[in-house]
Amino acid sequence: PVTGGLSQIEMNIYKLIAKNYAVQFYPVHIYDETVIEVNYHKEKFSARGKVVKQIGWRKFYVTAKTKTDDEVTQTLPKVEKGDNVTYKNSELKKSVTKPPERFSASSLVQGMKDIHKYVKNPEVQQQLKDVYGIGTEATRAAIIDDLIKRGFLKFKNKKILQPTEKAFMLIDLLPDEITFPDATAIWEDKLHSMSEGDGTLEEFLAGQVQFTKNLCAKAATAKIKPPEGVTLCPRCKSGVMVKRKRKDGSGEFWGCSNYPNCRMACDDKNGKPNFERGKF
Repeated sequence: PVTGGLSQIEMNIYKLIAKNYAVQFYPVHIYDETVIEVNYHKEKFSARGKVVKQIGWRKFYVTAKTKTDDEVTQTLPKVEKGDNVTYKNSELKKSVTKPPERFSASSLVQGMKDIHKYVKNPEVQQQLKDVYGIGTEATRAAIIDDLIKRGFLKFKNKKILQPTEKAFMLIDLLPDEITFPDATAIWEDKLHSMSEGDGTLEEFLAGQVQFTKNLCAKAATAKIKPPEGVTLCPRCKSGVMVKRKRKDGSGEFWGCSNYPNCRMACDDKNGKPNFERGKF
């Protein structure tokens, strides 16, 4: 047999590959989804119902104990837009919420794959769900390694990933278009439309160019709030003052991080820049 002589690990890998290959020959997964939104006392309440009509290829991935949202069956009553509803009862529960767990390297890779869960605009959530996440199976780990090398992430207790002060500062500066994955969903949807003959490459690239120009315009007007203990350069307003040693060994001074574009420099006074004796 083909599997003869395989170790347990090799057998697991073989079954995983075989299963993912076999699903392409199974029928599509079909379900009906209903969403009801009710406005009551200026508050919006929603309920979601989903009934599976044909399990299809998903039978390979569903177990008796664990079911995804696609396998949960919940029937909602048939209603029309504008129908009135009657309040019957409610229940007040007291509970304590827990903050989300910190990412590990492996859970962050999974988070990049399920990036649709973190979109800001719910209207594009389904679009992004069909995109298969940020990066690919081969590049996601490399993206995380690069963030660590650049000083935006660090390990805590050798397992948990934690953002650095540099990362918080960057996120505060960047516009929502960059910090949320919504734009990715829109771009991927346009690429999918192009593959079906709707739109051209030139139109897509022109949109990318305009998007980049808009970001650059926002960057030109961005105001940097330095973290505690860091002093902005009073001359260029974009660099920070960095303590340096004089070449002649006579002591220390402060210079702008944008050197040589900005040549702001001043003496040191008790570990802080002395702008009273500075070169503007």
